[in-house]
Amino acid sequence: REISHKAGIAVHSDILGEIQLDILDVYVNYVMDQDSILYRTTRIGDQVWMAENLNRGKMVLSSGGEFPTQDNGIIEKLCYDNDPGNCDIVECLYMGGEMMDYVPVDNESIRIIQGICPDGWHGPTVQEWITLRDSLGGEDLAGGMLKDTSDLWWRNNVGASNISGFSGLPGGVYRSYIGKE
Repeated sequence: REISHKAGIAVHSDILGEIQLDILDVYVNYVMDQDSILYRTTRIGDQVWMAENLNRGKMVLSSGGEFPTQDNGIIEKLCYDNDPGNCDIVECLYMGGEMMDYVPVDNESIRIIQGICPDGWHGPTVQEWITLRDSLGGEDLAGGMLKDTSDLWWRNNVGASNISGFSGLPGGVYRSYIGKE
């Protein structure tokens, strides 16, 4: 994809009364990570979101009963069904600690942590998810507006419209007691 313009934008976050300002490099609806990978972005309400999942790090194999990633200074990702091709289709799965780069998260999930996100970006807080949901009409409507309309969803994709441009895809879940799901 050709990128014809790079600009800096100011992003203000108000988390429990703490105003935070970040200046982000934006490549006309793209953001670049530390590995020079470009990801599409989309503006939803007053927020800017990545419209693609991260795809950083080294693939590790998952096996039931064990946590496959560890705090070793290497970004480690999981690919659904242990197939690297799935990371190229629906991107990657990360264990929570890995995603947060092993920075402790408080129980209220209000602290902004960059983790393995591109510089100036962070994993969304609970409040940011609520703001996103509410800006799309609330609980009953937001899901469909965030979901990609492709046939990658293995269950009925009723209500999916992707009006927001968020392009949400199914990713799976890792449960240590049974392996992949």
